[in-house]
Amino acid sequence: MVLARLAALSEPAQGLVTAAAVLGRRCPLAAAAALAGLADPLAALDEAAAAGLLVEDRAGSGAGIAFAHPLVHAAVRDDLGSAERRRLHQAAATLVPPPAALTHRVAAAFGPDDSLAGDLEEAAQEAAKAGNVAQAAAWLAQASAASTDRGQQERRLLDALAALVGSADVSGALALWPKAAQLGPSARRSALLGHLDLLCGRGPVVEAHLLEAWQAHNPDTEPLVGAAAATSLAAYLCTLRRVEEALAWGERAVAASAADPAARLQALIVVALSLTLAGRGPDGLARLSRLPAAAAEVPLEFTDGLVMRGMCRLFTDDLTGAMADLPVGLARLRAGVSLRDPGHCLVYLSDAEYRAGAWDDALMHSALAVSLAHDADRTWDFAFVHGYAALVPAARGDWLLAGAHVEASSAAARGFGTGTGVTTAAMAGAELALARGDLEGALSATAAARALGRAEVAGVADWRPLEAEALIGLGRLDDAEAALGELDAAIPACGLASASMTAARLRGNLAVLRGDLAGAEESFATAWQLARGLSLPFQLALLERDDGRRLRRAGDRPSAVIRLRQARDRLVALGAQPHVAACERELQHCGAEIQPEQRPAWNLTASELAVARLVCTGRSNREVAAELYVSVKAVEFHLGHVFDKTGIRSRKNLAGRLAAPGPGTADTAAGKS
Repeated sequence: MVLARLAALSEPAQGLVTAAAVLGRRCPLAAAAALAGLADPLAALDEAAAAGLLVEDRAGSGAGIAFAHPLVHAAVRDDLGSAERRRLHQAAATLVPPPAALTHRVAAAFGPDDSLAGDLEEAAQEAAKAGNVAQAAAWLAQASAASTDRGQQERRLLDALAALVGSADVSGALALWPKAAQLGPSARRSALLGHLDLLCGRGPVVEAHLLEAWQAHNPDTEPLVGAAAATSLAAYLCTLRRVEEALAWGERAVAASAADPAARLQALIVVALSLTLAGRGPDGLARLSRLPAAAAEVPLEFTDGLVMRGMCRLFTDDLTGAMADLPVGLARLRAGVSLRDPGHCLVYLSDAEYRAGAWDDALMHSALAVSLAHDADRTWDFAFVHGYAALVPAARGDWLLAGAHVEASSAAARGFGTGTGVTTAAMAGAELALARGDLEGALSATAAARALGRAEVAGVADWRPLEAEALIGLGRLDDAEAALGELDAAIPACGLASASMTAARLRGNLAVLRGDLAGAEESFATAWQLARGLSLPFQLALLERDDGRRLRRAGDRPSAVIRLRQARDRLVALGAQPHVAACERELQHCGAEIQPEQRPAWNLTASELAVARLVCTGRSNREVAAELYVSVKAVEFHLGHVFDKTGIRSRKNLAGRLAAPGPGTADTAAGKS
């Protein structure tokens, strides 16, 4: 049908359609006219438009044309003979700007062309500097194919693979790997394969391939190959919490990368992480001390270091510092800056927001982390991203969403075998079980982490406090005492007030059950002292709730009511409905009156809430779509539902409605628990 309509056109109209097909589905009218040799293309355009082949494109600036449908474009393009297609691409390369011209030169090429290969590599280097890693990798792969020299072919192909692996583009790397697999064995190929194994969650072979790369590399001629292998191996060992080994490999990577600032930064990042996981957080931060103090002043090429600094600050209770670094990392990720571990930025930002009580932001960013991990096929991240994405829904009583994330996290952790995934899944499962009052379920969730039989530093994927809380609730007091001893041992020698506060709270609860009210009072006094200066609303609410329970049992009901109401107010603001209910039960035991919550009658889903909150900041639908990595139509769809549920039609009035008492930020959980 399409080709019949094309054949029925006049020669000028046929030429215009054919030229447009070579230039792309959309192109400037002037370029298509020049390629077709038409001085006055308007009559030809009218004829092609009447035939249903072309339309005037008003989306961009200037006069443009587009095909009426992608299938029309494909039919016309595919009907061109190879000789005619190459001729037109050669001509097109002289009519369009340099980046696009390269595409036409590649399409017109016949056999190897070292000049083209050199130009492609140069363009790839510029694209990489601009943060367009996918385009850089594509041009490097094309440069490899156009090279006559075998060594240049292999180097450029491995450069392309390194760009994709280094930016955690797993799907792109997997698509290119079959070509790399045909190359002869080399230290660099083994190093890249090991890193790709890591991203794909192929735990059993990661260490073998990276050790193979280290042993095969020549320190004199290819030190950066050794540095890359050592850096990836250290990162892998961190997931297994073999932190002393990770630190040793990280230091090897630092030494091997001394002459290359970018490679050295990656090595320092993994050293900083190793030190922090070993309970030496200040030492870890010191290894990143050359970064500018202000997050915005950190050079773009050092953004991975900025993100790691934010993580280390989070793990050492510097929530303010983490909330300064990690949002800047996210903003740069959104702007197209390539990160080695983009999931870390999003997940630990959501963790910082969860701790700080910004649960709506945490919900949005953890959901985005899940989406990006799946879009890029980063299997290694699945247990990690789903585990943290479960925290807010679990605390809010959204059992369906939390359960789905916990199940996905646990399944991925089982697939990966050991490491961070197991402890993250254990933490998420225990949080959900405790929120539901399922104490045995909490112990079942933590069993996999306990089975690893390794020391854990407090502050990262904390499952030990949850295990101790379940044991206390079940009355297994001796087991709880032992678990608390392990928790104390996991707290770094340099101190971690948040973990110590939690441990003191749990010791107070244990003392209450033992009938040691004096010991309980002492433990809670310690917890309150540690809580000074900590801005952790949820943890403070749990402390207030448990201290209120202690005071009631000690016979001090007026003080108990004060504590319990403070806890309830915090939990209502967070939307932590299951925990609100627990406070209310305690208040009822005290004989206290419970004021009904002033809550809106509408419930927003997580996606609707994320859209609504960004709209309230004055962003346009297009800006909201860019922020959330969704289409403009998706934003319009969710916003329509928001307006329907809230009963308003004005973007201006939406902010006031969301800020109503008992904010709708928690309403996903409210009606579903």
